[in-house]
Amino acid sequence: MINYLARRRNPLRYGNFNPHQVATFGEEAMIREFEARPPDLVALVHADTSVFGVRFFGRDYAVKLADWIHAHYDVVRRIGHEPFVSDAYGIDLLARHPSAGR
Repeated sequence: MINYLARRRNPLRYGNFNPHQVATFGEEAMIREFEARPPDLVALVHADTSVFGVRFFGRDYAVKLADWIHAHYDVVRRIGHEPFVSDAYGIDLLARHPSAGR
């Protein structure tokens, strides 16, 4: 939805990275997708995904994917609270490291 509203094309084939999507497609495949077609920006939007049996992205599931993102992207804007650490809502907008290239 954010890409649509911003009139940006999502370079990745995955629409979201909830526990179901990660389990279905595989974390390693998602990381390869990021490596092959890295988006300029990534939004980490707080969501409690307990309905899937695990609570937070990067802590309870998709830890390798979150680590990859944080190794290649910098937080350029935080709206609200840090996502995925408490019940407080927040969004981190990340941009690729200048050295990451294409």
